[in-house]
Amino acid sequence: MNNPLRGICFVALFCIALGAGSQVAHAECQILPFGSDPHLVIKNETECLTYLSDALKQEGYGPAQISKQLAIVRCTRATAYREVGQLNRALKDVDQAIRDAPEEDCGYRERARVFAAKGMFDKSHADLSILLTRMDDVLSDGTTANVYKALAFAERAEIELLRGRLDEAMSDAERSLETYTLYQGLAIRGKINMAAGRTDDAIADFEAAIASTTDKSEKDMATRLIWDAEYARKNKASN
Repeated sequence: MNNPLRGICFVALFCIALGAGSQVAHAECQILPFGSDPHLVIKNETECLTYLSDALKQEGYGPAQISKQLAIVRCTRATAYREVGQLNRALKDVDQAIRDAPEEDCGYRERARVFAAKGMFDKSHADLSILLTRMDDVLSDGTTANVYKALAFAERAEIELLRGRLDEAMSDAERSLETYTLYQGLAIRGKINMAAGRTDDAIADFEAAIASTTDKSEKDMATRLIWDAEYARKNKASN
């Protein structure tokens, strides 16, 4: 995905925050690169959670700051659990993250993804709606804020598509692209156009999605979607 958030690792954020004086933090909390093996992420975050609260107290952090950092770690581990299919463990982590720091967005964002993976689309939609409302109320205007908001709109558009609500899905896809042009917004708009039988528009969106990213897996996915759209167009013409 071509956007300014690529490569950000939440683990890195709190490791840096702990500072060079914390030997425990540097010994146990590894700064993992983007795209690390989720099993390694799970191991790393679990080790972090065993000592992080005490380490932060030693660094002079207050209860609210500690809760925020613990929530971020749990969100990161939840993402890894989701990626390996351990959805109940992922849900447990994000629920705890929201209890620890309800003001943090990562819990709602990741819980929406877990609910979607479990086929619980209404709950996923509800969490994404909460997230988008919070972004309107809290996030200042700027590139990072716009990227996060565009992603949330694109994810909610996908949920609407899965619920069969094409008009609502298209509205969210357009709002995603108005906020910030991302692969995700272009790809989901193409899928919606496909579902509505607008194959030419779908192909144009998938081609734009390919041009918007340097990620090979994203390019490959959009290419396969173009093949599907072309096949649908041929079938439509022959009938």
